[in-house]
Amino acid sequence: MNVADHLAIGEALGELASKGVLIVGSGFATHEGGNLDDPIPQWAINYQKWLHDALFSEKYSRVERKAKFLACEMEETEINKAHNDPSLEHFLPILMCSAAAGYRPGQLLYSEFVISSLLNEHYIFPTQ
Repeated sequence: MNVADHLAIGEALGELASKGVLIVGSGFATHEGGNLDDPIPQWAINYQKWLHDALFSEKYSRVERKAKFLACEMEETEINKAHNDPSLEHFLPILMCSAAAGYRPGQLLYSEFVISSLLNEHYIFPTQ
């Protein structure tokens, strides 16, 4: 399954969210962890900036935000380094939750780099 398939699932789940069902996605924002005492690498900081822009910026319409998510599968971005392989399975729950909320801007609740570049963040996406 590709990003488009996962977004379609998220959109379908959005109907449940509108009926009061809580949609929860779980995973780290990055997959590549590094070593405990390593400094945060620049690619991880760049990826976090890209992710925050994609998830939280008010400058994107819902259509533009979805297009940005679809394009990330093909772009040569820091996403590739953030997931240490071509697989995006740790990233997809974030996109699905955004899709379930109708691609509205999300909000960052918690953020911490652990084990160098392993990005642990918590987000909430309004459904209305």
